[in-house]
Amino acid sequence: MLQKSSDLNSIQSIESTSLYDAGYIEVENIELSFNAMMTCTNAQCRENIMLLGSGFVDQEVEEDETGGWTPTYVSGFTVKYFQPFLRIIKVPPNTPESIIAPLEQSFALFFCDSDACGNKIRVCVEAIMDECGVDRMVQTKKSQDRRLNLHERIERLQEDQNTKLQLEAIKWLGNTASHGAEGLSKQDTLDAYEILSFVLSKMFDDTESRINALAGNIKDAKGPVRKQRFQHIVD
Repeated sequence: MLQKSSDLNSIQSIESTSLYDAGYIEVENIELSFNAMMTCTNAQCRENIMLLGSGFVDQEVEEDETGGWTPTYVSGFTVKYFQPFLRIIKVPPNTPESIIAPLEQSFALFFCDSDACGNKIRVCVEAIMDECGVDRMVQTKKSQDRRLNLHERIERLQEDQNTKLQLEAIKWLGNTASHGAEGLSKQDTLDAYEILSFVLSKMFDDTESRINALAGNIKDAKGPVRKQRFQHIVD
């Protein structure tokens, strides 16, 4: 959660100000830019974050004391950038840097460009292939090098079919970001993030293996392992 730490500052664009002053546009068509400072409410974070974005002016009508209607104007704002960026999903601690780097680039793009964000998420899938040792190139029958596309690399991945399906889904969203006529929406990128988060947790979150090891030690000891270790030190 974020809480306000400074007033929001907004200003009209030069173009809309000139057009409005010349009588070419109505007040509702004025374009705004804004910035504001927020602070993360998480006690372990407390990061100061700057918001940048665009805004608009809208007209509303309210009934006054005489029963007449009085126009009022309100401003609305859309955040395009957070500095530093917000982390849209949690990343397992053991995730390799080659995957984290494009993922963090996607976080920075999430609010301002869904297609560019989707492309960076797709790059994460390529990085997963690299980390899993899937070849980028193969030799043809004519002994020529041929680059494998991402679909072919996913097919060569030594993982279960569900994982391949999940990675292919991210690939298709990334393809739409690059070549689709309508591009991606924010919900599309959130879908990609949800799938990627699940895949990363399966591949790089060692919580289950650590818990299984701890449970096995307790089973073998037929009781608390920490108590036995402490007793060994005392003895």
